[in-house]
Amino acid sequence: MRKCISCDLEKECDEYRGNRKKCKKCENKRKKPKYEFICVVCKNVYYSTKQNEKRKKFVSTCASCAINQSWKDEEYRKNHILALKQAHNREEVRARHGVVSKKRFENEDYKKKALQRLNTEQARNKAARSIRETWKDPEKSRKMLTAMYKTRSQNVECSKGILQVKSGYEKRFIKILDKHFLEWEYEPSSFKLENLNKLYIPDFYIKDLDLWIEVKGYWYKDAKEKWDCFLLEYPHLKKIVINKQTLCEIEKGLKIEDLVNRKE
Repeated sequence: MRKCISCDLEKECDEYRGNRKKCKKCENKRKKPKYEFICVVCKNVYYSTKQNEKRKKFVSTCASCAINQSWKDEEYRKNHILALKQAHNREEVRARHGVVSKKRFENEDYKKKALQRLNTEQARNKAARSIRETWKDPEKSRKMLTAMYKTRSQNVECSKGILQVKSGYEKRFIKILDKHFLEWEYEPSSFKLENLNKLYIPDFYIKDLDLWIEVKGYWYKDAKEKWDCFLLEYPHLKKIVINKQTLCEIEKGLKIEDLVNRKE
């Protein structure tokens, strides 16, 4: 056993280099001199030790140029991107990023600049490309479809048994129909739209009133086009749209018959 003069700990003789009085760990702690080098790529001056220069993959290159050359290697880029994704997808990292993002968006200037960047054509193309790549992956697309189906579809117990509907508004409307003892059907038939070359399926048909009903919380562009085309091509059918405001009025006591007369 020998005692190191630097850390004052007794260690085995294997921990020393030759007859030196410092152990290997303390010997490695001493600062090695750095020399001035000129990068062969960008011609900028950088400082490094001779030992580090010998170990480098790209000799006589600064750190930024070495990174750029490494990213040109296809295998390195794939492995590095995969490692970054795995590191950033951890729950604690995502939570930390979420807190930082919320703090940043509290600043109005940052929020304004961020929205301007997102509204550029380049940002929209990047987002669309990312979505297409995600849907090409079978595993990711399956998870996304499952999540969409869970959020949109809901089960309701009614006079037809247990029925699966697409939204909470439809669920509320079914309860209203059963409350007023109306004879109804859910998506009973489809209509061919010649102008759009598509099929359109109204949400409800009330037999007692001979009325077709579409329940909508939000009008997407394609849904609005289908409804307008349905109005145009089938003028002989009685049909109305029930939105959130109308649904609340019906729940408060407005009769559907009165709603038809009001639309007319």
